[in-house]
Amino acid sequence: MIIVKVYGGLAGQMMQYAFACFLELKRREEVKIDISFFGGQARNNSFRKFELINWNTKFCIASEEDYNYIFSKVKLKDKINYRLFKKEVENRNYFREKLPFRFDPDVLNTDYSIFDGYWVNHDYIDQVKGRLLKDFTPRYPISDKNKEVLHMMESSNSVSIHFRRGDYVDSIHDVLKKDYYTEAIDHIKQTVENPRFFVFSDDLEFVKHTYEFPGEALFIDHNKLDESYWDIFLMSKCRHNVIANSGFSYWGAWLNQHKNAIVVAPSNWMETENSISDNLLLKHWHII
Repeated sequence: MIIVKVYGGLAGQMMQYAFACFLELKRREEVKIDISFFGGQARNNSFRKFELINWNTKFCIASEEDYNYIFSKVKLKDKINYRLFKKEVENRNYFREKLPFRFDPDVLNTDYSIFDGYWVNHDYIDQVKGRLLKDFTPRYPISDKNKEVLHMMESSNSVSIHFRRGDYVDSIHDVLKKDYYTEAIDHIKQTVENPRFFVFSDDLEFVKHTYEFPGEALFIDHNKLDESYWDIFLMSKCRHNVIANSGFSYWGAWLNQHKNAIVVAPSNWMETENSISDNLLLKHWHII
């Protein structure tokens, strides 16, 4: 049995779910997910919610009995350290992600049973692409408003463009500079005939007062809080995508199945990490 810890926001949860699918495929063992992070706000200080349930995902939730089974082979000293202090056990049951955005072949070592990390790397998710394209579809019926927007996307040379601000303003994730979006919009204008932009952001007022879009842009502002997964769905239905340095719009572009889709992505993802383009972004995307 394998347990993958799930926490963070929607995009991070999707990465962890994809990693769980990868382990199930490669290790040929039962994989369960641990969602205990969402059970108590003391540790969940961001007040995130478990959102994988909004997709057609298929999973089993790890229980206390599952942990007891794994720890039955662990020394008493290590059990106490883990239960009280969350220290990794010495017999290699517990695997914490070593470096972000890197594929680690050690995850295939059968000594490991518990996995803790974000697992952001296309080598994990691409190997289970067929399953993810089915699983990351909305579980619930589409609203009339989203149906209306979807029709506009399907009847035009639609381009989703995502601006991530919010918690990025004071974090290791750089808020992308205006130059990136100016160049991205110019690239779309040069390669897409009569593009229509569909704008997504957690700060739409800032975007409206800062950027200019050719033609009639539509600002998507109706999918609030627990319905944010519909924004990922709508991004994926656009013919082309301009993404931010954010897993949210990354998934929208990754799920885009339009032939000859143009995806514009930033080369700089985080202040402390410069290898994103090799380990996350797809080779046919246009990197700025």
